[in-house]
Amino acid sequence: MKLSSTLHRIGFLVSLLGAPTLVISCSGTEAPTEPAEHVDSVGSALTAEQCDHFDVNGKIQLCHYTGSAKHPYTIIKTSVRACIDGHAAHAGDYVAVNDPTCQGGGCLPVNAPCDATLPCCEGSTCESGSCQVIDPCAAAPCQNGGTCTADGASYVCACAPGWTGDNCDVDVDECASNPCVNGDCADGQNQYTCSCNAGWEGTRCDVNTDDCSPDPCENGGTCTDGIAGYTCDCPSGFSGANCETCVPTTCAAEGASCGIIPDGCGGTLTCGGSCGPACPCAGMQSWQDALAGTLVTAGPCLNYSFPGPCGSAPDHSWAFSSDSAGTLTRIIGGTQFGNSFCGVQMHEPTACSGQSIEVVSELTAEEAAACRALVVNFATSQGGSCN
Repeated sequence: MKLSSTLHRIGFLVSLLGAPTLVISCSGTEAPTEPAEHVDSVGSALTAEQCDHFDVNGKIQLCHYTGSAKHPYTIIKTSVRACIDGHAAHAGDYVAVNDPTCQGGGCLPVNAPCDATLPCCEGSTCESGSCQVIDPCAAAPCQNGGTCTADGASYVCACAPGWTGDNCDVDVDECASNPCVNGDCADGQNQYTCSCNAGWEGTRCDVNTDDCSPDPCENGGTCTDGIAGYTCDCPSGFSGANCETCVPTTCAAEGASCGIIPDGCGGTLTCGGSCGPACPCAGMQSWQDALAGTLVTAGPCLNYSFPGPCGSAPDHSWAFSSDSAGTLTRIIGGTQFGNSFCGVQMHEPTACSGQSIEVVSELTAEEAAACRALVVNFATSQGGSCN
């Protein structure tokens, strides 16, 4: 084994006669091995171009493959000519570039002639016979407006707002943080849209809608805002969701014994010595049903002249209300020709002839005035006028 190794070295030196060579030998008796993994024994040999390229003052430092398992490479500093004639054809030999101690891990720098003896250093690749710089951004890997920056052989993407991922190809979910406090979120491109629940508004549905604006409470009522609603605190004499209904004042409520007092709805009523119902007809179910109806301001029966529409005479009035079926009800009250009365008269929806009539005529003048006031209040409470 020693003889074989010695003969190998002698044969190698003889091949270099006439070419001065400095050999740093790492001898041994170990069995020869194949070249390192990065060397292809068929095509991994130095080239004349590499010998010329790495010439420094006529000398080149090589890593010569010995075949020894313990010391597979020997450092050789030789001439360009010896490199070409003696090592270019020797499998396993390579230029000692980026590997000055011949550990089998060198790499070829940018613009160096390249072959299978050594890989190109990181950031370059072997193209058309030389190591060339790779531009990792040349293929425009950053999508959706991202900016590419080379980082050696790799790249880094700076993504536009609304995008993420290595290549800026992932849409950021702006709804992931649940920005809509009281509503549903719809994701968009670098934005989101909230569909607010009833009673809420604002970009994030976090503002309670002011349901008291404009003020819905009538007749001096006080509005209190809620969530998708409001409540009205009505003053004395008014009721309803919006304080729209006037509640006539009674004698008992006023504590009066007699005399004419305001009824709270724009009219007056007269109280006698005993404070009973101001209008005797107020106890009739048909009267109550009529006052709970809807004021009709146009129709075939509105041309009636008896006993007269509201305002046609100072002492009597009448009004038409209707139910869901369209049946008209004439509500009458007041005094005419010295006869005091109150009551109701039912009519067909399209005719003025009365089907039935219910009238109370045994009234005092004060009671008749109170009944007339109720007819007037009925129209006023609906924003209309009795006819």
